[in-house]
Amino acid sequence: VHLTPLHPPPKVCHCNCLLETLDNRLDDTVNDCLGWGDTMKAASCFLVLSVVFVAFDMFYKVDYIVEMKIDIATELTSMGWEFAALTGDFKEYPTHQEGFEKFAHMTEVLLGKLPAETLPYDYIAPEEPDPKAAAPKAK
Repeated sequence: VHLTPLHPPPKVCHCNCLLETLDNRLDDTVNDCLGWGDTMKAASCFLVLSVVFVAFDMFYKVDYIVEMKIDIATELTSMGWEFAALTGDFKEYPTHQEGFEKFAHMTEVLLGKLPAETLPYDYIAPEEPDPKAAAPKAK
């Protein structure tokens, strides 16, 4: 097929690169116009980056860990304010000294929900009291 200005090739892109005279056309210009211009290269890079980030997130469950930490931080904050005001779970205690043991235990239980590798220290989960064990006798 012989291309001339009177018989231009069919339009395949948004620019006039294929309508230029054959002497002035460069192969790179034609290749850019046929689909792999800067826009397509950028779109391909974003697609690859998106796939990499989604795979990373699925493998390491980053969103789940972050969401869990935010939920636990919110619970700790709420429980701390309840303890400071002696309301909610701590309303049965007249002083902070009497309610501190329950506060410390509840804090440890909440921290026990976090994966051990996310804590900045070695965490040892508190032992639950045995309900079958005899209560200490008062003197």
